[in-house]
Amino acid sequence: MRQIILKSFYFLFIISILGCAHLYKPSIYKQKFSFKEAIKNIKKSHSSIISLKGLAVLKVHSGSKKLSFSLFFFIKRPDSVRLEFLNPFGMPEIIYIKKKDNYIRYSMQTGKAEKENLNNSDSMVIVSDLFPLLFGEVPLNKGYIWNIKDNPKNRDQLILEGKGKNGRITFFIDTKKWLIIMAEKDNPTSIKEWKVTFSNFKAQNGIVFPKMIMLEIYPYFSRLSIDIKELNINPAIPKDIFSLPNN
Repeated sequence: MRQIILKSFYFLFIISILGCAHLYKPSIYKQKFSFKEAIKNIKKSHSSIISLKGLAVLKVHSGSKKLSFSLFFFIKRPDSVRLEFLNPFGMPEIIYIKKKDNYIRYSMQTGKAEKENLNNSDSMVIVSDLFPLLFGEVPLNKGYIWNIKDNPKNRDQLILEGKGKNGRITFFIDTKKWLIIMAEKDNPTSIKEWKVTFSNFKAQNGIVFPKMIMLEIYPYFSRLSIDIKELNINPAIPKDIFSLPNN
């Protein structure tokens, strides 16, 4: 159970991921942005973020079980991630490393590393889809047909929706600051698979960033929250931090 939770969180970090589909009704006002303009604006709003480093608290609710972890995270464009899950003494116990398309789980206690396989790990697929969201990179998955529409419930939001044989992916975008505020994934039968929500946005060094990330995973009905306690934007991160520890 613990390993499933840790894998699911790794997905979360970054981030990307979602829930109920919204029925679209034609807006009474003209759509402001084209699909290309929206994608360009989202990328531009996050373009100054090169790397992230910080401390977060992860809380997991699964049925009657409630768990809490503290972790250090290191993220660097374009595709490198390191998550250090801490023991009660504040020392790393489990380390997850993503570099390009490789995912490694390393135990500090046993000194053993296990390679995660994207082909048979749903949580890792979610990580692959959602990780770019923290840098404003909307993953326009191949095999999906994408369109843009206004959110009839909020004039300051756009909905980016992709439909394909694997289901539907939907992103909700705040057009005031071009922030991704929510993403969700439905399977081909319109059953919810996951949902991720970004909130409690704070400005730091002129960059607006979510301090709270909430993830819901189905059909396990697990809920994970990530509360970012400390955040350093664009720190210098050495390349070897994304390599396995030396024993």
